[in-house]
Amino acid sequence: MRIRVKEFLLRKKEVCLVAGIVVIHFLVNYIWLKLDNFPLWFDFGGYYKRSIDLFYASQKGWVDFVQALQGVGRYYEAYFPYRLILPLFSLPWYYLFGLSTDTAVMSSFLFMAIALFFTYAIASKLFDRPTGVLAAFILSTSPAFFIYYRRFSPDAAIIGLIGLTAYFLLCSDNFQRRGYSVLFGLGLGLSMMTKELSIVFIFGIVIYVLYKIFFYRSFLDARGRKRALINFTIALCLAGVLMFPLYWLHRQRILLSLFGGPFSNAMRQKYGMPAPLSLQGLTYYIYMIFDFGISPFACVFFILGLYLFLKRKIDHKWFLIVWLLSSYVILSSAQTKAWYYGISLLIPIVLITSFGVNTLFRNKKARFLLIVIMVIGGIQSLLVYSFPVFKVLDFFHLKKEYDISNTINEDWKLAEIVDYIRDNLSVAQKDALVYVGADLNALSPMTLDYVAAEKKVSLRFAGSHLIIEDILECDFVVFKSGIELGTFFPLEQARRVKEALMKNRQFIKLQKEFSLPDGSQILIYKNLSL
Repeated sequence: MRIRVKEFLLRKKEVCLVAGIVVIHFLVNYIWLKLDNFPLWFDFGGYYKRSIDLFYASQKGWVDFVQALQGVGRYYEAYFPYRLILPLFSLPWYYLFGLSTDTAVMSSFLFMAIALFFTYAIASKLFDRPTGVLAAFILSTSPAFFIYYRRFSPDAAIIGLIGLTAYFLLCSDNFQRRGYSVLFGLGLGLSMMTKELSIVFIFGIVIYVLYKIFFYRSFLDARGRKRALINFTIALCLAGVLMFPLYWLHRQRILLSLFGGPFSNAMRQKYGMPAPLSLQGLTYYIYMIFDFGISPFACVFFILGLYLFLKRKIDHKWFLIVWLLSSYVILSSAQTKAWYYGISLLIPIVLITSFGVNTLFRNKKARFLLIVIMVIGGIQSLLVYSFPVFKVLDFFHLKKEYDISNTINEDWKLAEIVDYIRDNLSVAQKDALVYVGADLNALSPMTLDYVAAEKKVSLRFAGSHLIIEDILECDFVVFKSGIELGTFFPLEQARRVKEALMKNRQFIKLQKEFSLPDGSQILIYKNLSL
């Protein structure tokens, strides 16, 4: 038995190494989450709230659960209901380990494993298995990559699904193999149901494959082109079957999201983002890659690897080049930009980087030494961007601070605030509206909303978008003292709200106050007229 296990490990040593990388990250993430109790802010909290609704709906029967899946009926206001996969995949974990933010975050670890294994698989197919292991390792130690798996984000989940989809497209042999074509279609559908941003990273390589099939006449004969057309149609239909129900139901919200986000010049100007055709706009994601993607040391080997990759004759060379360039061009042409939009660029980047490391030196000892240095640099990156105690090792990133990288152990009293509001609800009050006078990462309508959902407390939360007249119609007002109210919450607005509450006799200040980690206080006002 021992001999068989040993033979298996030797035969599958590269796969075992990738599995080892996955296990190490699982343990590091588990330890990190145990040391961190910071709330899931903004989008992360919204997707978590969506998963809570699905979890409780699954306990009420099929009708309620189907409505929750579709985002209709009482679930119509669900947070991006057509981005279903991440919240849905967390449900089995909730049943096994209980409903909590930590369980939600750990459930997304499955997508990290998918990303690492399929990065290994693509590199193994394009180059060789040792290059695949190195590519998986470089990806796993990229700060932009592993940090986002400590939050609950579809931007992290799509990395693995994009890698999976690209691998099946590569294996479909230009849509000549039906099995892989079907798997490609399923991967495309799942990616789009996770986040529509996926199409940015898949569109270019699909167009490239179709161009080869139908415009390179010497590439395939008429029979091969017909087979490719049939298999591509099947793949597209499968993706459509998965996507269509939710995308059609929420088509207006999708269009509003697209034209209010990626194609919104007003939003770009509001948040001071660079124009698409400006030098700053065109280099935005290059800066992200060099600054927070792979380490500066690895970036050197990406550049060298790209030179060697273009110089040599390699199968599927242009598949990888088109994948990287088309994704980058489409991302850069959008009006709005965020560094986490570009995380999926890391897969083609680490593939080229690992190729550069493995081909730069013919001497085995020199190559081994280089790989050892890469491993040490990767471990250093993982430690520095995981635990504050290792900040002394921050040589490459010049002691830069990132607010989502290290553990934060602070109690923002979210559960206590929700409990106190619940205890002060009148018997007749249902779906009470609560105005939250802050828009911080830890304290906002979003964070209080998911805490209330966890506790099955029927409350609605609103924030800075309300005008004074609407605020005075709310059932409760949560007022935060101090000057730290959030980027999108003007201090002047807080002053006007406080004055209005003091003048309005319909509101009384409840007795209990809550002290927050930043030294401020939470005061809660109740509207007696409602």
